[in-house]
Amino acid sequence: MRCFRFALLFIFLLWSAIACLLDRPAHAESFQVTDALGRTLTFSKTPRRIVSLAPSITETLFALGVDQEIIGVTTSCDYPPQAKLKPKVGGLTTPNLETLVAMKPDLVISVKGLHKFELVSEMDRLKIPFYVSDPSTVKKILQEIRVIGRLTGRAKAGEQLSETMEKRIEAVEAKVRGHQRPAVLYVLWGDPLMTVGPGSYIEELIRISGGRGIVPEGRPAYTQLNMEEVLAEDPQVVIFASEMGDDTVAAERQRWLRWTTLSAVKEHRLYTVDSNLLHRPGPRLVDGLEALARLIHPELFPDQSAK
Repeated sequence: MRCFRFALLFIFLLWSAIACLLDRPAHAESFQVTDALGRTLTFSKTPRRIVSLAPSITETLFALGVDQEIIGVTTSCDYPPQAKLKPKVGGLTTPNLETLVAMKPDLVISVKGLHKFELVSEMDRLKIPFYVSDPSTVKKILQEIRVIGRLTGRAKAGEQLSETMEKRIEAVEAKVRGHQRPAVLYVLWGDPLMTVGPGSYIEELIRISGGRGIVPEGRPAYTQLNMEEVLAEDPQVVIFASEMGDDTVAAERQRWLRWTTLSAVKEHRLYTVDSNLLHRPGPRLVDGLEALARLIHPELFPDQSAK
């Protein structure tokens, strides 16, 4: 009987060790990925020293369980709180090249359009793998999370995170389906008046959450409007991005009250949203989507009131 118990204990320990090994990122198998610039990156092992050059990338890495591997972030990477403790490589659009190189990363991840191409060229020259993501649509954001999961040896976590986000997106779509779509103006900045247009993923989120943007087709994804255009479109909902700052948002709200013929003003539907949830195309994007849905259709989301 003692031998039998010993054999069972041995099998249990052996299986536990195997399970741990299977759950760890693979290092031996080589793999390739193609980034947003059409560059093919080849890896002989899973990167273990990673630098993130965008807040959305940092949030994605943490959400995937990639913590110890992050050796550098930008000064704008402030979520989750642990990200603030990571060494800094410089500002969001101006990372310090010398600091970056000195960290000896085996993977740097950025976002398309965020940095000058010279930085990419220099990384290529120094043979430092530099992956450029393209989170320009909701579908691509989910795809990039899967790719980053694969890059960091967390493919399963990437799939699971994407699937969870996708289900939450589908739940919002289902809830607003068949209901009236109010016209929505999303204010990125007040003076000059900057907003989102067709082709931006934020405008796509407005549509998913049951609204419709007021910018006509053919305009840039991020565009400027004048008040004559706004008054002609007569948005029923105006949403200010908190990124402008509390004082600026408060001043904007007061300034908009003068447009007494505007439906959003008459119906007292001037709102503010946490722009970090929307301007960072990562895991918290679905939180931003649900926040938009509550503002646009409060009657469908009575559990939380608009602010």
